[in-house]
Amino acid sequence: MESTDLAPTPLPNGSPPKKRGRPHGPIKPTPITRADLDDRTTAARRWDNLSRSIASDLGGEENLSSVQKTLIEAFVGVSIQLTNINMRGLQGEKVDLSELSLAASTLVRIATRIGITRVARDIGSSLGDLLRADHERKQREKQDEC
Repeated sequence: MESTDLAPTPLPNGSPPKKRGRPHGPIKPTPITRADLDDRTTAARRWDNLSRSIASDLGGEENLSSVQKTLIEAFVGVSIQLTNINMRGLQGEKVDLSELSLAASTLVRIATRIGITRVARDIGSSLGDLLRADHERKQREKQDEC
């Protein structure tokens, strides 16, 4: 059996060929967003539910600033990690208490920044306002008939 020579053949001018392959220098990571992830995973569903709940508590997503939206993402990410740590502990695994404490402390700090009090959403007229307006309209119609 003949062995094949894998050495690169020189270029016509006698210089060695250029190396191809991995570029020199660091490879930049490609940032991903929640939209890039599989919606079928438990973590993704938990992420979406918790994000929606927090946004609703703060008056609806349409009323949130960009900073609040980013803080909600941070809160949800840490919350999922904290839940994971707690579940490992409940399953009898050894849990690093400093990791648990750091995650809990981080949640508290983020929560104080985004707010922990529920914000009432303006949904328009109340039932009382609608009934009062309807009563007034009926009174005007009666007067117009007379």
